[in-house]
Amino acid sequence: MNVTLGVASGDYIQVMGELAVGEQVITVGNERMRPGQQVRVKGGASE
Repeated sequence: MNVTLGVASGDYIQVMGELAVGEQVITVGNERMRPGQQVRVKGGASE
């Protein structure tokens, strides 16, 4: 799934695209990601 990042304000950034409620997205460091790469969730709005 591809999303578009929009307006940033402090620790928040607008994410636009076809997202389901509760779905997580990578907003920092995504330029180094490769298909199938494992990730570890650290921080975020749920913590």
